[in-house]
Amino acid sequence: WWTANDLDTLQIDLYRKALRDGVAYLLVTWDEKANRPAFYVHAQDDGLEGVTTHLDPETHLPQYYAKYWTTYDPLKPGATGKERKTVYLPGEVRKYQRAPGNVYGWEPAQDPGDTSWPLPWLGTDGRPIGFAVWSFRVPGGSELSPSVLALQDSLNTSMLDLLAAAAAGGFPIMSVEYGENVQAPVVSAPDNEENEEAGIELAPGRLLEVYGGRLNRLPPSDTQPMIATVWTMVSALSAVTGVPSHRLRPFAGAEVPSGEALKQLEAGLVAKATERTQAFTAPWAGVMNTAYRLAQRYGMSDLPAVATPRIKPVWADVNTRSELLQAQVGTAHKGLGVPDEMIWQKVLGYTPDEVSAFRVSKRRDQAMQVAAIAASLRQSPQATPVQTPVQPANPGAFTEVKP
Repeated sequence: WWTANDLDTLQIDLYRKALRDGVAYLLVTWDEKANRPAFYVHAQDDGLEGVTTHLDPETHLPQYYAKYWTTYDPLKPGATGKERKTVYLPGEVRKYQRAPGNVYGWEPAQDPGDTSWPLPWLGTDGRPIGFAVWSFRVPGGSELSPSVLALQDSLNTSMLDLLAAAAAGGFPIMSVEYGENVQAPVVSAPDNEENEEAGIELAPGRLLEVYGGRLNRLPPSDTQPMIATVWTMVSALSAVTGVPSHRLRPFAGAEVPSGEALKQLEAGLVAKATERTQAFTAPWAGVMNTAYRLAQRYGMSDLPAVATPRIKPVWADVNTRSELLQAQVGTAHKGLGVPDEMIWQKVLGYTPDEVSAFRVSKRRDQAMQVAAIAASLRQSPQATPVQTPVQPANPGAFTEVKP
């Protein structure tokens, strides 16, 4: 399911929408043609389209989810521009279309293939499958808080000022001084066609010849204070967002952090990433549980029967890692007798699939070694035992008898 739906790519879109808006939604449905669950990312409702959550006023738990959108089909006349709404409850799906004359503004709608209204959303046991939509909420809301946006606006303004000052330095403003009795020529005015030839036009590479006057160049502005202002804004953004400043402002040379220093600098970012994985664990488990119930409902023959599936996502390690340091830690654990599989997963950060592949490879290598030893033993020649004559302790005590 994960690979078939390209969820590696889909989850990036899901997380970015959640960080931008504070929440994003993943819709689970059934793809009859592919005979598998299908997953779709939706953003928060912006007044035109998207998904919104309706909470119970007492428990603050979701009562239902509503998806809003506008139809679009350029090949079918009259099919474009209709406002639609779909309501997802734990045991049914209700579809609506905009009806201005209706007291509620909406009326029931059915799409081709719908057998009833509302559509049942039940498992093989007759119980509700659960919500088809799951929300991925960021603790604390959107990353684009008012303080972050204000700092970003100030940073954009500072960058524009810096670019303007740099442009003025590269293409300086010229001035011409004339004496008291010298008549100044007309300054270039593109909108005045009559004076266009008599004006002074300044441009890079142009030779300017002035009679009776003195040409001056206005000195460019010092851009260093402006550059310092830009980096001050970057430092402020780092403090507000929790993103280390070295990720916003590149270091150079010996200033590049590494090892333990890098780990300390990114401790806040690691804590934030860990918080996100904890917040998104339950929604992912719910999404996959719904997908499992759908697969049961529509009869996938190769699906194992599990009464109460316990599903938990496996997250990539968010900690800042030094490969050399982790290798040394793994070697120390090996010396203490920790099993290889535990070291691979817990210390070196390999995924369960990678650990399983290592395990298979290790067994294969051991089998090949055993087979090589057995083949070597079968090919070695059989040794012939050598009989050594036994000498009597006192040869004189024996008499040779001849026939």
